[in-house]
Amino acid sequence: MQLLSKVLLFLTVAGLGSARAQISPAGTTLVVGEVSYFVPGAPVAQLSLVKTSKAFKSSGSLVPFTFINPSGRSFSTHDLSAVIAENSASDDVWSTKFLTGVYISSKSVPKLSPGNGTDVILSASEAPLSGSIPPGPYVVETATGKVFEVWRLYSDENQAFLYGTIPDGKGGFSQLSAHVDGASTVSVAVPSRLYFTPTAKQPLAGARIAVKDIFDVKGLRTGCGNRAFYSLYPAKNATAPAIQRYDL
Repeated sequence: MQLLSKVLLFLTVAGLGSARAQISPAGTTLVVGEVSYFVPGAPVAQLSLVKTSKAFKSSGSLVPFTFINPSGRSFSTHDLSAVIAENSASDDVWSTKFLTGVYISSKSVPKLSPGNGTDVILSASEAPLSGSIPPGPYVVETATGKVFEVWRLYSDENQAFLYGTIPDGKGGFSQLSAHVDGASTVSVAVPSRLYFTPTAKQPLAGARIAVKDIFDVKGLRTGCGNRAFYSLYPAKNATAPAIQRYDL
């Protein structure tokens, strides 16, 4: 895994006479297996690494992980092969490069030996996880146990989009602050489809959609295709009813 760059740290100086600055991490750009990814600045969970090896905890790097939820049943090598096949067929964010580490959200896991590209296999009994997260690709900060989502970055070669967006954690969205290295157009970030499970209430969960620049979206500016109009008015504090129906 090659670390490309840290993405845009937002600095706010407390005052003209103060040397202190408030730093808010906006995320990291990574390349995993020649594919660019955006890692949001806020973790979604944390592993307790008390029982894991010191070498794993002290490396201080981000390790690609595949999280698996066997739903309480036992888990075997055969089941792992089935997960790999299913993930490969259904998701464009996950790849076998995320098998560097495997985390199985179950305490009843038979001893699985690392190998075939997998360096670390953890279970809930070895490394308890704070909270619950969906299965899929993540990166783990081995020095702290923090778990981060990964969003695949696509370059908008056809220039179809004004900008990419990501959730702001406040019920709205913000502009994507990441960029595919070497690309001359804006980048669009997409989360793993494995993070979502469509239901009768949310049949479009996991779908990727584009919103035309005439509809208000909370946290974003509406430009109606006009740069001057875009610059004149602040970001919207509510999402248009037509877009709310998609339950964004």
